[in-house]
Amino acid sequence: METLLKVKELLESYLSNKLKLEDFKKKIDSLNKRNPYWGFRGINGQMFFNMLYRSSNNREELNKVLKNTTKIPQNINDIKTKINLLIDYIKSLPQEKDKRKSPKLKSVLYFLSYFWQIQDPVKYPIFYTSLEQTLIELSFLEQQEDLADYYKSFFE
Repeated sequence: METLLKVKELLESYLSNKLKLEDFKKKIDSLNKRNPYWGFRGINGQMFFNMLYRSSNNREELNKVLKNTTKIPQNINDIKTKINLLIDYIKSLPQEKDKRKSPKLKSVLYFLSYFWQIQDPVKYPIFYTSLEQTLIELSFLEQQEDLADYYKSFFE
């Protein structure tokens, strides 16, 4: 619970302009390395954040997009808007020759839901790949190409 409060405090500091994007990225990384409870250190979390940051030529625009998308959504339409906003931003980035160095679009679902869940742990589930696979195997979730609709189905 203490770590959850620290992550939430860092996020709130970032969203309220008390913490710069670069500092937020570093502090979230450090905190999650010391407290690996949510899997944020993996490819869909911190590695995605690092790739997104490195790929961005316009950090001011990235900052604007992240502040908008990591803020807790108001409803399902807002969820979809936020997911699509980050996806559109990623699609606008210059493409790396080595695709492994580019942020993966599907990682948006884990990345954003991690921050939403930090803000409201009861309402917003984190989109873990392992949970996704289990829900698919149990026929509770069907894969979809549209990632915003896919998270909506997962959320519901």
